Amino acid sequence: MAIEITPRPKIKASLWAIILWSFCLVLLIVFIASYVYFEKESEKMVEDLKITASEKALAQEIEKKSQELLLYQKKINDFGTLVSEHRKTENIFEFLERTTLPNVWFSDFNFDSSKNTVELSGQAESFVALGQQLRVLKKEKFLKNINLSKVSIGKEGEIDFSLHLTFGNQLYK
Repeated sequence: MAIEITPRPKIKASLWAIILWSFCLVLLIVFIASYVYFEKESEKMVEDLKITASEKALAQEIEKKSQELLLYQKKINDFGTLVSEHRKTENIFEFLERTTLPNVWFSDFNFDSSKNTVELSGQAESFVALGQQLRVLKKEKFLKNINLSKVSIGKEGEIDFSLHLTFGNQLYK
């Protein structure tokens, strides 16, 4: 018994089936290409967003540091103002030490830096010593005004007095 192979008849596809199959194939290629394209674009967008986020963080950090620098600059400027407007009030003590005569001494001292005034209470051995003290003070160029008040004779014969001195700004420099 011999087996015979008979050829099968070829099935012809219809024109519509071929067109539909070709359309589906083209559509599949377009979908795959667009998927690859959009995948690359999304990666690029994510990278750009990361760069933008890091730039934004950097800008915020720069702004924060800038605010800190402005604060330090204000402190430095305030310190500069304080130093430039500083008044050496200890010069008053040097002035009194230099101009006070040995037979005159002061027992009370009140200083008002806003008015540049000093109120002194003290004692002198005599009216002559008090007069000499006033003459020495009048020769000083730093004094604008000298006011003697409350002059009295103490229990032991000394002269009690009060002085009100007004200074110019040159004394503090």
